[in-house]
Amino acid sequence: MPTRKRAIVIRAGYALWIWPRRLARDTRGVVLVLVALLLPVLVGLTGLGVETGLWFAIKRQNQAAADEAALSGAMEIAAGKPDVTAQALCTARWNGFDSSVTFPPCPDALAGATVNNPPASGTYSGKHSYVEVILSQQQSTLFANFNPINLGSVTIRTRAVAGPVGNTVGVVE
Repeated sequence: MPTRKRAIVIRAGYALWIWPRRLARDTRGVVLVLVALLLPVLVGLTGLGVETGLWFAIKRQNQAAADEAALSGAMEIAAGKPDVTAQALCTARWNGFDSSVTFPPCPDALAGATVNNPPASGTYSGKHSYVEVILSQQQSTLFANFNPINLGSVTIRTRAVAGPVGNTVGVVE
């Protein structure tokens, strides 16, 4: 009888050494396990890529609105009209910035919009014939929250300066 117990112990010890090797060589069902492990990572990275693309699209739209607003303000200065800020804010709104305000009338103030005449920063700061428009927009995050950094929200900021360019008025910064 003792030899039988000894054989069982040896067989159990042998199985403990062989089983991991067999498992490592066995490829049945490995794709399912890999897909189950990597699917959340792939979905998260895809979502983050889509969200980042959305941020860039919003920045391009806001940059176009800032360019038009600065150009409109510079044209008001060139025409000798006093209310540069109201015209620039109206133009920014008409070009898609802050869609929460309804038309008409034009807003006296626009959340996240700043109009400086003369510009407060940059090459043309202090020059009264130039207009600076700064548009800032908070954008909430969805997929960017699921990372170690946890962004929470992102501020999309655009800036444009317009004024005299030769014999015309144009965007200079």
